[in-house]
Amino acid sequence: MWFGNLVTLAWWDDTWLNEAFASWMGDKVIEHYRADWARGWSVRYGRSYALELDRLPSARRIRNPVADKNDLSGAFDSITYQKGAAVLSMFESWFSPETFRQGVRVFLKRHALANATSEDFIRALGEASGRGAEALAMFRGFIEQPGVPLVDIALECSGEPAALALEQQRLRPAGLAAAELAWTTPLCVRYGTWTQCADIGNGKSFLPLTQPACPSLLVANAGGKSYYVARYARGLGERARSQPDLLSANEMVGALIDVRVLAESGLAALSDALAWADAGLAHMSPVARLEAIELLQKQRDAWLSPADARTKREIIARRVQPLAAAMTWSEAAAEAEDERELRPRLMSFAAQVDDDAQLRGRARELATAWLANHDAVPATLTPAVLDTAARFADADTYARLEKAAIATTDRRERRYLLAALGKVREAKLRTAMLELSLKEDTNGYDAAELLEATLADDTNRRAAFDFLRANYDAIAPKLPQSALASPIVWLMEPLGELCTREERALFVDFFKERVASLFGGPRAYQQALERIDICVAAHGSP
Repeated sequence: MWFGNLVTLAWWDDTWLNEAFASWMGDKVIEHYRADWARGWSVRYGRSYALELDRLPSARRIRNPVADKNDLSGAFDSITYQKGAAVLSMFESWFSPETFRQGVRVFLKRHALANATSEDFIRALGEASGRGAEALAMFRGFIEQPGVPLVDIALECSGEPAALALEQQRLRPAGLAAAELAWTTPLCVRYGTWTQCADIGNGKSFLPLTQPACPSLLVANAGGKSYYVARYARGLGERARSQPDLLSANEMVGALIDVRVLAESGLAALSDALAWADAGLAHMSPVARLEAIELLQKQRDAWLSPADARTKREIIARRVQPLAAAMTWSEAAAEAEDERELRPRLMSFAAQVDDDAQLRGRARELATAWLANHDAVPATLTPAVLDTAARFADADTYARLEKAAIATTDRRERRYLLAALGKVREAKLRTAMLELSLKEDTNGYDAAELLEATLADDTNRRAAFDFLRANYDAIAPKLPQSALASPIVWLMEPLGELCTREERALFVDFFKERVASLFGGPRAYQQALERIDICVAAHGSP
């Protein structure tokens, strides 16, 4: 309300003054209202989505020029919301919460019931902080240029005191060129109970530790909230992974997200990603375990060497399956909220790798019970139950789910069911499912949700893309129009997960002549193509 109605952005390039501040403030309120809701969740939802986009050469700035409608459609993404909130949080700590709050108050009072710009906010922050032009230039570096700093960090204990060897550069994924950018970054590391911060620039630097003894463990991003990606030197990373519960939930989640982005970008070995996933699953925090499951699942079997494939299977057997057996598909009455958040992702993944299919069978039973009585399955667990039942559905189960999707008048229930149908693996059933989108009695919203769910599934993505290309002229006119982008644009995002040269060629051939006529199309096309190129370069797919 403060940053939208009391003080209103002067133009769309300052959308972040409204949206990033709302996201940032939401996280702060949660931390005060229910601390148990804040443990790692804001880092997970913020950092993950922002870094996925910000690593791309086409990444836009937080404060990005808006000159035409395609620029407008890009203003409402995770750069505005999640990166914006993360940068505000980082500089709130750097300026000090009291100083930052005073700057916000000056800004709001001065421009109440009027319009304002980023320049107005930066000016107010400068007045409150008294830090001078250099401090404000640091802040500008994160809001007025794209990209994210990559900080390589190694520990040197040969001298006294111990020191960190650091090197900062722009994170540039394999296979893509991007201009170098310079930041002065507030870096904060933690060892033991001691947190040490320094402002570092691009290139190599040397940071003596305040405590002279060589630490047994060092966390490269204290608190997990600063906006840079840390890449540990080999021995340093191994030390951190070997003592997972000495990392806070925020720190573990931040490290897991960093290594996922690095592995996906071809900048870290998949063996490192697997090792961090193992450490995350050993952490006591449910959100750390959830992020570890996602990291483990992201390492597709087709990319793994025989040794890494064995490691992944061993982690599943040693960590995932016992945890799933302990949690089961049933919620406990006294369970914490974050355990309820973990269960759907855990059980869904465990069922996919369940050789004896017991978890799949139980999911089918629960889905059948839910179709008869929605109270039979908790709302938090319903999507995972339906997804699992549909993924391994026989003809009878599929028919019941499809019938329910067509019959229900409840929009939420229909979304659950369509998302589940999009995961069906049996080829004939998948064909029948995709053809639902063409039927006259399937409206545009349902067709869009069904196609998006199918394209987002690793197993079904290629078949869904083939179907979309073959039936584009029939599908496109019926999809719903959006104020922010053409509906086809939303389908490009999951297509960024394609990962072979053949699939890249099909993607380019199909969309290159169409994107100019699609509202929001040029940016979505470029970002999806960059993600495909990164995957091909990082994982060597033929």
